[in-house]
Amino acid sequence: MDAPLIAVVLALTLARTQRGADLRGRLTGLIVLPLVAVAASEIGSLMLHHPNYGDTLFALAVSLSIWLRRFGPRAAKAGTILALPFIAILVTPVPLPPGHGATGWSAVIALIAFVCVSITQLAAHRLGFLREPGRTRPTSQQAVTSRDGAQRDQRKRVIPSTRMAVQMGLVLGAAFVIGRFGFTPHWTWTVITAFVVCSANRGRGDVVYKSLLRLAGAAGGTIAATALASLFGPHDNRSIVLIFVVLALANWLRSFSYAYWAGCVTSVLALLQGYFGEVHLSLLGTRLEEILAGAVIAIAVSWFVLPVRTTDVVRRRVADALITLGELLAALCEDPSVLEALAVRFAGNLAQVQQVATPPRAYRAAARHVRLMQRGRFVQLADAIDAVQRCAEPVRLLVQNAGVTSDARPARGTKSLVEEIRRNVATAREVLATYRVPAPRAEPAAVSAR
Repeated sequence: MDAPLIAVVLALTLARTQRGADLRGRLTGLIVLPLVAVAASEIGSLMLHHPNYGDTLFALAVSLSIWLRRFGPRAAKAGTILALPFIAILVTPVPLPPGHGATGWSAVIALIAFVCVSITQLAAHRLGFLREPGRTRPTSQQAVTSRDGAQRDQRKRVIPSTRMAVQMGLVLGAAFVIGRFGFTPHWTWTVITAFVVCSANRGRGDVVYKSLLRLAGAAGGTIAATALASLFGPHDNRSIVLIFVVLALANWLRSFSYAYWAGCVTSVLALLQGYFGEVHLSLLGTRLEEILAGAVIAIAVSWFVLPVRTTDVVRRRVADALITLGELLAALCEDPSVLEALAVRFAGNLAQVQQVATPPRAYRAAARHVRLMQRGRFVQLADAIDAVQRCAEPVRLLVQNAGVTSDARPARGTKSLVEEIRRNVATAREVLATYRVPAPRAEPAAVSAR
């Protein structure tokens, strides 16, 4: 059961991280992933027989995968691949038997998962079922100038990738210590929760928001799965069928809310442990305590140790979108043939902005009803996010008008659409003008076990 489980976990995470990867990126993954799987297998064995050494190496490896983002998109992809086998060994309740045979099987399993995901994605892309995500990296001279300025600033402060790597190392270290000494032998729930909450850190507000969703989803998923596992009993094949059903449901519900994903994944972990004999309802309270402990660790470290401010993340992503809008408006007069490409890039910018929109909007909604809350940065940033998102429909219509023949009448005139975009851009720029505008650059996606 452990080998298919590792393959499924790898396939689920690879399906997201490898989407849109080019040939060079896939070849790199094909070479790197089996090698990393071998290392992860050995570290997993150390975690069983020499916990102090294994836990330390695990935390260092995952932190290294985040630190590599500082070297650019390709290094970030390599870092993502580096983290995947470690996530797999963390969520599997029973590892492969120790020995060189097990190490070889780890490489084979990783290779099979990678090849299956790559073939499926390439076929789906060829058939039109899968579209490449929009590119968010700016190419204008303005973006290059801003990036050069940011690089000068980075010499004076710790860059985000280093901050998040240090945070992850401390989070995992604390989670291992508290899990091992406070919840033995069920320590993994603390570590998994701490990792999930802290991974893909988009600022302190995002960590708190993700923690609340994780707690809500995990509590519901744990309660349901613990009850179901007690019905099936150990080594009941019906629980395996249910696990795959829940995994399929998790992938579908993930686009609606992270809470659903957290609940489903937590249910899978509870069902797996039930399959291997842990079917007691008394474990329910312990699991919820571990989840709470892991979330508290992640929030505390992310908030106080080299924090990544939510305002900085939001400002940078809004600035990326504004630069794309500026290039799009300039292209209307200079080169209309690039409008569609710029619209695709703006869609990618908009998706990046949407990822960090919830904390500022939640704060703004609360500030309207709680007099003691300050109506400052978060309220203004929420207004800037709304202004950028209001440009989505005008941009779509501009591209549509560019393809309309001269004798046809568009739904809205180009002049009206341009004016609407400019009004919203002015609103967002007015907010950013109160701060130093961050460097507009793409953020490499981080892998998580969510």
